[in-house]
Amino acid sequence: MEIDPWQANPVDYATKWSSLPKLSSEDRWFNGPDFLQRPEDDWPQPNNHEDSTDNELRTSLLVHHTLPKSVLCVNNPTWERLRKVVAYIHRFADNWLNKSRGSPTATGSFEAKQLLKAERTIIRLCQQEFYLDEMTTLQPNDPKPR
Repeated sequence: MEIDPWQANPVDYATKWSSLPKLSSEDRWFNGPDFLQRPEDDWPQPNNHEDSTDNELRTSLLVHHTLPKSVLCVNNPTWERLRKVVAYIHRFADNWLNKSRGSPTATGSFEAKQLLKAERTIIRLCQQEFYLDEMTTLQPNDPKPR
């Protein structure tokens, strides 16, 4: 006795239905194909010819990629600390420029605009680190006229 492979595979029943399946406790989905309820001697024998199907064949690719931790995040485990570290880096650079120009330097608490600048820097650096190929593709190839 040969059996249609589609009829024997409950997984196909769940994935290749043309109308909404009726999933009751007596259903093939829960009990398996009918021949499993009979003695093993009455089970269908596997055919030795190559399987062919009219069903849609799909190729699939599974990719699992984990991104390494950014250098910025290694020593700065929280967003708040990272944001302040980057704000201090900006302040240092700005103070160095201001000092060379004879302008006053910044000290004390950060202003909201300084923290926002730090956030934008972090986001830009992360994008450059993790999406370099995409960003390079999106950049225009020829330089813009000035």
